[in-house]
This record gives sequence, C-alpha cells and structure tokens, in this order.
Amino acid sequence: MQRRFVARYIASLIVALFAGTAPAAEWQPIFNGKDLSGWNPVGKGDNWFAKDGELRCTGKPGAHWIRTKMEYANFEVRFEFKLDENGNSGVFLRAPLNGSPWVAGLEVQLLDDLGPKWKDLKPDQMTGSIYAVAAPSKRVTKPAGQWQRMRV
Repeated sequence: MQRRFVARYIASLIVALFAGTAPAAEWQPIFNGKDLSGWNPVGKGDNWFAKDGELRCTGKPGAHWIRTKMEYANFEVRFEFKLDENGNSGVFLRAPLNGSPWVAGLEVQLLDDLGPKWKDLKPDQMTGSIYAVAAPSKRVTKPAGQWQRMRV
C-alpha cells in the first residue's frame, strides 16, 4: 500500500515514502501512516505532520522540508501526492545534510503545472522533471487537488 503526502504551497519532501531495491513485497515503508517517526525536519519550525495516513505540510514559514533519518544508497521510490492550486514541492534525492538540497542533490519536481503562477516555466521545471536538468519525457500532470502517482 502506498502512503500519500499532501504538499501545501511551497513545501518539499526530501527522499520518499517507500524505498527499496528488492521486489515490491520486500519493500520497507519509511512512513508509518501515523506520525513522523523516522523523519527529521530540515530547518526551524514544525510544518510537517501526519493525518489520515498522509504526510502533510502547512506551507507556513519555517521548515518546508523533511528528510528520512535513514540514508539509502540504491532505492526506488513510489508515492502519491496532491498539490493545492499553485503548489510547489519536490522529492530530493541524494541531498546532503548541509547546504542547499536543490543545488547539491537532485530534485524531482512536483508542481501544479496548470496553476496560473507557473505559466512561464520551462519544461525542465515542470512536474516529473529533474529540476533545471532534464524535462519529463511526457507531461501527464493532473489539475490541482487530484491525487497523482509517481515512481522514481
């Protein structure tokens, strides 16, 4: 069963909800659906919480990112996400503990591509892109407020 996260406004999730290299039956969930056990906020503030089996972010100023306490060498990530109108989020991969994760790591962009705020973005800034590096092979973004699935 995949876990979900809700990104509100400008929020970013570092790493993911399921990680593993073994067949799906052997995967280890890294979000328990109940609380933030196994996760650390990056920065100050208390913006992330668990509710109804979902990771959620308030979008208020402060810690917009969370990261898993564990580090993973090789992994596959599967998750569902939902964005508010003009929502902007991402899944950071191989991000260092210090420094800017979007500079020193890789970000898979999650964005309300159809939101009016983002009408002038380039293809390598849209959902599914490796932000500012490579555009997705095909745009399949759903409108804000709808659940979407991703596998990285």
